[in-house]
Amino acid sequence: MKIAESILAGAKSPGIYRLALRVKPTAILAGLAEAGWQTFYINGLNVYDKATFLHNCALAMHFPDYFGHNWD
Repeated sequence: MKIAESILAGAKSPGIYRLALRVKPTAILAGLAEAGWQTFYINGLNVYDKATFLHNCALAMHFPDYFGHNWD
């Protein structure tokens, strides 16, 4: 949890981080929500390619129906 703590303390820039922890994602998300952060969880086991990554992002981040499934 040191990475999350350093982000919240302002020592690390916000961004995308891969956390290899024994803590469940729900515990991390709850802690960040308490700090006022909006977070999204995407299970990498369900991502096989760009299309499934964008689909999972759209679901997790509640993108509108007209989202074009690209970030171009």
